[in-house]
Amino acid sequence: MVQDHSSHQAEVTVIGRTGSPPCYAPRDFLYRTDVPFQWIELRDDAHARALGLDGVDDERLPVCQFPDGARLERPTIRGLAEHLGLFRDPSRVEYDLAPERFGFCIFAK
Repeated sequence: MVQDHSSHQAEVTVIGRTGSPPCYAPRDFLYRTDVPFQWIELRDDAHARALGLDGVDDERLPVCQFPDGARLERPTIRGLAEHLGLFRDPSRVEYDLAPERFGFCIFAK
């Protein structure tokens, strides 16, 4: 079964099995970050072999394929984010997330 989760050209094709927690994580991440993706659910071992896998229980699942030809097997969320250019190393050592000038708003009566 192929499902397209966007109205745009898919940036990622995710191959896996419904009900598998490792397969759910990348789909959930892509959905929440509005990255267009296509979901291909493996029906049986023959379908998996046609896609270059050993079977529906292949340890490499899920597999994410990108238009540039890259293929991530059992990707982490960080790995997906890095490949999509969504993750960058921080440019500073520390960040001030609660500046003093806003403190009066929180504690004012």
